[in-house]
Amino acid sequence: MQTYFEALEATAPGKAELIEEGSEIEARAIAQFKELFELFEADRLRGGITALYAENAYFRDTFTELNNAQDIEEYFVRSAKAVDECRFDIQDVAISNGEYYFRWIMSLRLERYKDQPADKSVGMTHIRFNKDGKIIFHQDYWDAANLYEKFPVMGGIIRWAKRRIEGE
Repeated sequence: MQTYFEALEATAPGKAELIEEGSEIEARAIAQFKELFELFEADRLRGGITALYAENAYFRDTFTELNNAQDIEEYFVRSAKAVDECRFDIQDVAISNGEYYFRWIMSLRLERYKDQPADKSVGMTHIRFNKDGKIIFHQDYWDAANLYEKFPVMGGIIRWAKRRIEGE
């Protein structure tokens, strides 16, 4: 399995043939990414991931590391089925030499807490697109602490640590 550093190196500008900045393909790829993740639902993700991601795409987030579009799609579909609602409000996109950074706010409500307001979490996604506008590298960075607080044992530890840090 390809690791983060191997994938970063393999898809680096100059090593991989990346999308042309300012092109119509680039504008379409960015719009597809934003649209696909705006509402994180299994039916939207099924087929949408394999359409937007290259076959051997690399993906990594807080929970997993994957190396192909089919596995990425299965992971996202499973994840979407575990939530009552999940939305990504993409605040902006920064572009630098083949690197794309999507800054977002996630609104998430787990199925078991659907009678409560959604939790908010901030994050950023680092993307690299190949020359055809397909994602070849996807790394998510986000604050998962509020999600972890919902878990029985881990949540208690996190809440205790926050109280200690805040001086309560």
